[in-house]
This record gives sequence, C-alpha cells and structure tokens, in this order.
Amino acid sequence: MLDIEFRNSHPGFSQLTDPAILNATQMQDMLGNETSLLQYTLGDERSFVFLVTAGEISAWPLPGRADIEN
Repeated sequence: MLDIEFRNSHPGFSQLTDPAILNATQMQDMLGNETSLLQYTLGDERSFVFLVTAGEISAWPLPGRADIEN
C-alpha cells in the first residue's frame, strides 16, 4: 500500500525503476539522422549485434559468448 502511494506521489520514480520497453519504431523515432544505436546480445552458441538508425535496422551474427569473452 505504501509503495502504491509513493509511486502515485512520485511518478518519475516508476519511470526509473520500471522503464517502458520500446519497440523498434519507437527507438528509431528517438534517433537523430546522425545517431546510431548498437545492441549486443550474447548467447552460448551464437551472439548478435544489432544496428538501429533512424532509417534502418540491421543484424549480424557473432560467435558464442565464450569466444567473445576470451
């Protein structure tokens, strides 16, 4: 109950602790024309790097986590 009251009286707090998850279009809308976002996802057998710009989204496969961490 106290948690709900605190969140209601401090709406910025929930934005810090429970941020909204953006979809690809929302991410692209936030990027300027000369801005890029790189996102890495590490997996045991295969990893990926994603490039997001205002105009496109690209992805490339990478080796597994152990190879990258070495």
